[in-house]
Amino acid sequence: MPAPLKVVPHLSNAEIEARYRAAPDATLSRHWQVVLLVARGEGVATAAKVTTLSVPWVRRIVQRTNQDGPAGLGDHRHNNPGATSPLTAEVITELREALAGDAPDGGVWSGPKAAVWLSARLGQPVDPKKAWRWLRELGYVLRRPRPRHPKGDKEDQTGRLQEPTRRQGQGGPGRASRRQGDPLEHG
Repeated sequence: MPAPLKVVPHLSNAEIEARYRAAPDATLSRHWQVVLLVARGEGVATAAKVTTLSVPWVRRIVQRTNQDGPAGLGDHRHNNPGATSPLTAEVITELREALAGDAPDGGVWSGPKAAVWLSARLGQPVDPKKAWRWLRELGYVLRRPRPRHPKGDKEDQTGRLQEPTRRQGQGGPGRASRRQGDPLEHG
């Protein structure tokens, strides 16, 4: 059976209790509560039961407190910046240049095509979904050709825009507006 854990007296019990009561968030409050219970002589199992934490986690909190003092308590996830992106400024510039042209197969760029290109450039596999996310972060969108109707007029499907036509009765210059209560004119 492991030896009972003791809290290194960085602070007095009164100071620990004051910090427990003044903690700005629930995680830090719970950690101070664990330290207070163990500092008062309660066992690790009792502290775990009172705080609804697991025994290994209570041990970890006490060990962090003993090692780092009060700075070892709290939620440290916000201090973890995560992995660095393999997309350096140089790679992004090369990717933008590649995206300015056609895809290697002559079609439009997509996540899987960008993943193949990035895998070759970075020397490590790149997931197509990750490649698509990077493309979206760089401001690229998937461009699909206009749908073609098999019976449609080939000349009309060239992709040129038509001037919008104004249907009769719609608003616009020259249309007389009728205010509420104005009599209708016939003729």
